[in-house]
Amino acid sequence: MDDGGIQGVQGPTGSFSATFPGSLGGWLPDPQLTNYLVNNQNTSSGGSIYHNASILEFDFVSFADSISFNFIFASNEYTASYACSFSDSFAFFLEDEDGVVQNIAILKDEDGNIIPGIGGDEIPISVLTIRDNSLIGAPCSDENPDLYIHWGANNANAPINCWGQTVKLQAWSYVQPYQTYRMKMVIQDRSDTSVDSAVFIEGGSFFIGQADLGDDITFDHPDSDCYGNPIKIEVEEFADCEYIWRYAGEIIEGADSHIYYAPEPGEYCVEIICGGIDETGCTLEDCISVEFRVTPELSSIWNDETIYVCDPDFEIELVATPNNLTELHQISYDWYQNGVQLPHTGSSYLVTESGTYTVVVAELGCGSSGTVTVELVPEFAVELGDDMEDCGVLEYQLVANIESDETLDTNEVSYLWSTGETSPSITVTDTDLYWVEVTYFGCVETDDIFVVLADAPEISLGDETMFKCPNEDILLSVTFLNEVQGDVQYTWFYNGGVTGGNSPELSVSDYGIYKVEVEVDGCIEEAEIEVVPYANNENCVITQGLSPGGSLGQNDSLDLQFLSDRTGISVLQIFNRHGLLVYEHRDYRDEWEGQGQGGEELPTGTYFYVIHFSGSDPIYGSQTNGWIYINRDMN
Repeated sequence: MDDGGIQGVQGPTGSFSATFPGSLGGWLPDPQLTNYLVNNQNTSSGGSIYHNASILEFDFVSFADSISFNFIFASNEYTASYACSFSDSFAFFLEDEDGVVQNIAILKDEDGNIIPGIGGDEIPISVLTIRDNSLIGAPCSDENPDLYIHWGANNANAPINCWGQTVKLQAWSYVQPYQTYRMKMVIQDRSDTSVDSAVFIEGGSFFIGQADLGDDITFDHPDSDCYGNPIKIEVEEFADCEYIWRYAGEIIEGADSHIYYAPEPGEYCVEIICGGIDETGCTLEDCISVEFRVTPELSSIWNDETIYVCDPDFEIELVATPNNLTELHQISYDWYQNGVQLPHTGSSYLVTESGTYTVVVAELGCGSSGTVTVELVPEFAVELGDDMEDCGVLEYQLVANIESDETLDTNEVSYLWSTGETSPSITVTDTDLYWVEVTYFGCVETDDIFVVLADAPEISLGDETMFKCPNEDILLSVTFLNEVQGDVQYTWFYNGGVTGGNSPELSVSDYGIYKVEVEVDGCIEEAEIEVVPYANNENCVITQGLSPGGSLGQNDSLDLQFLSDRTGISVLQIFNRHGLLVYEHRDYRDEWEGQGQGGEELPTGTYFYVIHFSGSDPIYGSQTNGWIYINRDMN
């Protein structure tokens, strides 16, 4: 507002002009301001004629116990010719319900105390009370020069078309909350109608109490905090007022104070309803956006986990990059080994020694810490023993023996056998290659063993002695006395030397000692037999004479053992010369010594025999016959 033409107030300044462009002059002064200036500026109404009063009046109610607003005073009287005697003046008259009036546009010291004037109790603000003549060039004293700003003529940087102005000042006064006050802002010319002045009110500075939650609290704001710690937000506390808080548009139950502790990020709003305000239909409201500092989230490995390593020359990279990295802005890393801080600040650390490692990851003071223990597992080995081959053993126990220079925790040892079993030992019943895998804190050692399990073969070549006729080939055959399975190998020997092939049978024509070795899955058994001529019938003939009772062992009996062995004799029949059957014997070998069927001695003489074979004899066929002479006269 000004005491001339408001259209011409905008800068820059030009050459001296007494009035603003478009200024109109000649209207009446304001008596209230005139009387106030006479009493407080040591001037008289007669000697100082006032003109062109511009007035703005309004009523208001304050929520707070004080009011204030910011302003500057500017004038074209800040010249060498006018600054000492001309003084366009203004006032901000504040009137309460009881009619008490005060001007709140007055000079005050740094503590807000009124500076008394020469002619009164207070000093109004004007060209006469604020000026710096070192800049203006006026022939009078400086008055509060630190409050003055000089623009001068033709200043292209001047924001207003006034040669001088005050710094930003504040009008301020205590008031009674919820009472009606009248504000009268007035400015007018003094002594002339041509040189104009103006007052500028700062927009938005008129304070009568407000809901001010302050600036938004971003993550880097000093009032921000780590998530989990509620952030304090507050507005001015007014007497007899009701506070309603909202989060994301919804009323927060139980929040009825001027202070609220925000637990979550988002927008919070407060509405203030005070006594007397409802009658005017006014409330106060403000909103604020709250951001929390995000706490870094470490991976689960940092939850006091233990990492076991097997290689003494290990290298392990511990990574502490937070899982919520994209939510963070300014991360710091501090590393410790066994409680001693390491000279390292990166997001990962290469570990080459056993120990307990701790990392503290922080975001603007919000930190997370985690610990990992790196432990070198003691060296160990597993031993199953040498390969096992044992005949006659049908089951065998395998034991995984663990060898180590240190005592191992057996509760942490696990086993896995090739059979799928998981015990420290197993019993096997088959020939096979077996292995075991032993794991101790993730470290694995293995061993294997080849086990041969076989029932030793039991064999026979028959009697210890086998009789053979001259020029006769006989067949030696291995007989198994037990059941065998698997691969069977045969090795034959004759009088200590290898003979024959890999066969269960051997055809022999010579007299001597024969042996066979039988191998079944590594188990070896042997049998031996001696092939000899028939003792009493070396030439293997059917004798034609008997001399029973003569020399012992010579022609005592009809020795047909070679035929019994070769083909088998089902029946031997003896007939006398009259054709009568005198002797008969089944499965005959050498039983007839010249006796009759009843055991009586047959007399000397010629007898006839019939031999019935069990099979087809290679020489005689199914039967043969002939004569034989019993000679008892030689006895």
